[in-house]
Amino acid sequence: MKAEDENPVVPTSTGAALEQTKLSIALAAALLVSYVGTLALAFRFRFWILDAKGQPTAQDFGAFWSAGTLAVRHMAVVAYDPAFQHVSGLVREAHGFSHVLEWSYPPVFFFVAIILASMPYALAFASWVVVTLCVHVRIIAAIAGRPSAMILAAAAPWTMLCAISGQNGFFTAAIVGAVLVNLEKRAVVAGIILGLLSYKPQLGLLFPVALAFGGYRRAFLWACVSTVVLLALSIVVFGPESFAVFLSRLPATTESHLLTNTVGWSKLQSLYGALRWLHFANGVAWAAQVALSIACAGAVAILWRSGLSFDLKAAGLSAALLFVTPYIFIYDLPVLSVAIAFMFRQRSFDRTEFALLWLFLPGFALFAWHSWPIGLFATMAVGALVLRRCLETRTAALCSRAPTLATIAA
Repeated sequence: MKAEDENPVVPTSTGAALEQTKLSIALAAALLVSYVGTLALAFRFRFWILDAKGQPTAQDFGAFWSAGTLAVRHMAVVAYDPAFQHVSGLVREAHGFSHVLEWSYPPVFFFVAIILASMPYALAFASWVVVTLCVHVRIIAAIAGRPSAMILAAAAPWTMLCAISGQNGFFTAAIVGAVLVNLEKRAVVAGIILGLLSYKPQLGLLFPVALAFGGYRRAFLWACVSTVVLLALSIVVFGPESFAVFLSRLPATTESHLLTNTVGWSKLQSLYGALRWLHFANGVAWAAQVALSIACAGAVAILWRSGLSFDLKAAGLSAALLFVTPYIFIYDLPVLSVAIAFMFRQRSFDRTEFALLWLFLPGFALFAWHSWPIGLFATMAVGALVLRRCLETRTAALCSRAPTLATIAA
């Protein structure tokens, strides 16, 4: 059984908060226009999606589309062979495309990949970015309770980076947001949606902890059912060999993505990645990451067992999801928009919170030219704001009870 929410009203300057919100929306709208203009120019001058010869550029989306082309041809198992996937997919279309793109997702993500592969590459790329972004920002607006939140979410600094790469960050954040926004009143729906996160299981590690300690047993049960059904469907449609090869490739994937890290340590936005980037030994980095992951699991358990508001629980969980895994990239950060939206739903941001949230914008702009673990610091900032809210709410609750206790004592 879930504890009753402790959600006392925290004093805030309504007028000041309103002005800050209006200013943020205006700045966000300007940023969004600049994003659209930049991407339009990049596409026009063939720096994005297609190059000067009309061939696909070396972006992450290529792995999705290429794997989809193999799955459509009943060769899904081959997608896990980086060399053959490369030859059978993009090279066949692009002639001379030299960048090798790996497919390391569970077979369930083939369902998305085959839809993308049914379209020409450029149309599939643009459709994937636009559709997933629209779903993501719509869910953020549903959480925040304001249509204007769509502008703020679309103008988030990680939006541009996700759009450039054509990655699945919007899709992941949409799943996380949809689960949490439905959890209180539609637990069955939330559980079924949570099963979709099985395509990226490292970002769902803390959901069982939250659901167990929060008392959402029905949601947990339906998440298990949804996951099993999706797994069974993927095995039936794409063959048991695809799942077997996926499992057999996990050690090699772990080695290339974490131990040797062929993409560069600075691109990993986790504590583990930051420590390796700073030249700490692998054992030290792993020990620190494991300690952080355990601490996050404990914090989520305490938070979801507490009587704090659901908004703070959802915000805390969303931020913790990005702390707990060592394998996190900049395109996964739209999940932070879910945390920020739930904090806003609890109450309007004060000046300190506004300042801290806007502080990281220049850093994300620099990431396009020189990658460094700015994502880890952004996650830390959002996590710190959630912790501040929790302590603030607890303090307000204790203060509100103090006169009553004094009266009883008298």
